[in-house]
Amino acid sequence: MSARCKFWLTQLHLFVNFVPSHRCRVPICDADDDLAVNASFVDFALPAREHGAREILKSGSKFDPCRAYSPIDPEGGCVPSNFDVSNASATCEFGHVYDRHPYTETVATQMNLVCDSESQQKILTSITMAGLLIGEVYLLWIFW
Repeated sequence: MSARCKFWLTQLHLFVNFVPSHRCRVPICDADDDLAVNASFVDFALPAREHGAREILKSGSKFDPCRAYSPIDPEGGCVPSNFDVSNASATCEFGHVYDRHPYTETVATQMNLVCDSESQQKILTSITMAGLLIGEVYLLWIFW
């Protein structure tokens, strides 16, 4: 098998395993045409990140990417006084906003493999790596 083919097969896991920066979508603040991960309203619309043992390797954002404060009045606008800071929802009920750099789409963004579904993403990565291992052994057996 050519070196170029082996290179791309071994780099496949980078695309499968890549999870871009993300946050909960806040419908009263997010414009449909401008969905930025680090928007100006994240300080009052999203709770602060809890730095537990599971979060130690995740760097960058200061907000929790998997929870959002509930708006008090859906028509009240995107102002700090319109968010109930005592009630952070457990899930992102309106979906997620993903950082589209360096990739516009990844497996994680297409299948929403973040937050509560993060374990499915890890299983997918394990299956991909097992497939690469089995394929390499099989091709070695054929061509040797």
